[in-house]
Amino acid sequence: YFGIKLYPYQILWIWAMGIKDSFFTVASRSIAKSWLIGVYATARCVLYPNSSVVIVSSTMSQAAIIIGEKIQGLYNNYPNVQREIASISSGLNKHEVVFHNGSKIVVAASRESARGKRATFIIVEESRLVDKTILDDIIRPFKYIRPTPFKDMKAYAHLPSEEAKEMHITSAHYTSGWWYKETLIAIKNMLLGKNVGFFATDYLTAIHHKIKTPAQIEQDREFMNELSFQLEYLNIPIGESGDSYYKLKMLQKN
Repeated sequence: YFGIKLYPYQILWIWAMGIKDSFFTVASRSIAKSWLIGVYATARCVLYPNSSVVIVSSTMSQAAIIIGEKIQGLYNNYPNVQREIASISSGLNKHEVVFHNGSKIVVAASRESARGKRATFIIVEESRLVDKTILDDIIRPFKYIRPTPFKDMKAYAHLPSEEAKEMHITSAHYTSGWWYKETLIAIKNMLLGKNVGFFATDYLTAIHHKIKTPAQIEQDREFMNELSFQLEYLNIPIGESGDSYYKLKMLQKN
């Protein structure tokens, strides 16, 4: 409907995000993570009227990129995206997309000041950088049930309430971080058949779809140390071996 052409991995990614209420993605650089968040958030708001999507990041500027660059770009280039959106605000103090059907997308930094927002769908961008305490105490309580007036009708009153969604997208980092533990829990729950999804991909996907060339990857590798390349492009978390005397989190504290 939008006319946006997607690669097969992006179609799979969006489908997987759509059918799960909790979703974790660990992906390397150059996979167009932020752009796909913009596409999916826009589609979600159009398909589900009165949705309230909150994009959370460690800083306001990082979260605002999805509205100011990605969704604004979709608005400029695709007429059917433009016809669904009433307004886009992307200034110093306000970042918001308002849809004609009552849906909206806003951004928030993972700080105490984010209190009071409400969301039917929370997207945590680069979640490894978000403070775990802020996430649990302030961000996750945003969730509420999307208003669905049709359920007031007798014919639909028996349908279960729609669950609020939560999605995390991050790059790989040290296994001592909270993101790694939650990712493992998500994978385990997915394998147990619970309503949780997981998706991961590395730089080879970007090369295959000509988002990056092998020469560009090699040039980046020359200026990065091996551990950084492992995290940023190979998408492999780093941790200590099982028989290590010193644990990685001890070294990070010092």
